[in-house]
Amino acid sequence: MPGVFDNLIDARMKSNQKLSVMFWLKKSKATKDGQAPLYARVTIDGEDEEISVGKKVNPQFWDTKEKRTTEAGSEAKETNLKIAQVENDIKRHFILLQSQYEEMTPLMLKNSYLGLPVDKQKDQDIDNSKENPLTLLIAYDQFIERFEKRLNGKFARNGH
Repeated sequence: MPGVFDNLIDARMKSNQKLSVMFWLKKSKATKDGQAPLYARVTIDGEDEEISVGKKVNPQFWDTKEKRTTEAGSEAKETNLKIAQVENDIKRHFILLQSQYEEMTPLMLKNSYLGLPVDKQKDQDIDNSKENPLTLLIAYDQFIERFEKRLNGKFARNGH
């Protein structure tokens, strides 16, 4: 079911970049008990970045088609909920960044998702002395401000 704000968000998007989010197990980093860390691979226009989900899954119970764990129990349910939450959060960050930038990279999206300055480069130390780095909340506030101005302009032109 389309969201209430879908049309409003589509009107503000500056680019037509496509996002793909895939979940996978990093079996090379499996623990001694066989649990492998779960990662999200974020791809935008052929470039990708990996984001740790913060969960581990037994590869024997990983459904590669559905990208979910099939194991029974509360831990597995929690993992599947975390996957859905991470996917939704990444998509939300993507939409907000699309409203802010002509083009975005997977690294910009990863930084935004992790709460880092969007323009932070890989292996770059964060300079905490910088004033007002662009965070998701700041980007969202700026989006709302611009959207309200746009709406006010439309109403003024239409005589409402």
